[in-house]
Amino acid sequence: MHGRRLGQLELHQRLKNVTEQHKTVSMEVEQLLQRLKNECPIDWNKFGCKCYFSVWGSWNKSRELCVSLGADLLVVDSKEEMDFISGYDGDPWLGATDEASEGSWRWVDGTVLSADNPPWRRGKPSGGKKKNCLRKELYIDAVLVTLFFQCFHSCSRCWRLRLGGKES
Repeated sequence: MHGRRLGQLELHQRLKNVTEQHKTVSMEVEQLLQRLKNECPIDWNKFGCKCYFSVWGSWNKSRELCVSLGADLLVVDSKEEMDFISGYDGDPWLGATDEASEGSWRWVDGTVLSADNPPWRRGKPSGGKKKNCLRKELYIDAVLVTLFFQCFHSCSRCWRLRLGGKES
């Protein structure tokens, strides 16, 4: 009987050790996943809490590509971000349109475009029936022009991208 009890204690101790090791490994995995979540994919640039990827294309094709990459066209949140993208060559597409309702500009995330954030040139954004897509400071018809564009996606918890109505 004494030997059996000793065997149970030994098994209990081994189980306790394995459980502690599992907790340690789980914590390490969680830390690594968090680090990965805060990094940008290869060939993307990071500014603040967003990652940026740039290529050329029409507004509609650009948006399709961004979405296929788990991102969307750029939604500018601040003057600092506008200053950052101004450092890129070209005149990139931004993620805003008034296609649904002429003169009512909205970002691709559904928020209303503010006239003062980021600060636009006087009289901008302007539109017209043929100018439904937004690029930095200028607004032009997506069908006629192929421009440099930028995707962005979430790179940390301080910027949450809406997916299917939920924040991720």
